[in-house]
Amino acid sequence: MTEPTKPDAVAKAATRLVTATVARGRTVFDLDGKRRVAGEEISLAPAEVERLRARGFLVDPKKPAIPLADGPTFGTAAGPRIKRG
Repeated sequence: MTEPTKPDAVAKAATRLVTATVARGRTVFDLDGKRRVAGEEISLAPAEVERLRARGFLVDPKKPAIPLADGPTFGTAAGPRIKRG
């Protein structure tokens, strides 16, 4: 039979946290159940941070940032034209 975990061991494991930044377009809930949105920092266990980085929920500092696209631009010359007659 296994011994129950000691409160000191649980507290020590909880103090090993890593701070990471939530990725653009993502939302993550922290240990307290608070919602963290893109650009906010969050403290989680190292294994959880690695898992969320692999899935794209947290920014990976080793990878370059994905550039933000402005989308297509339309000028007066690029718009649709209707030719009559």
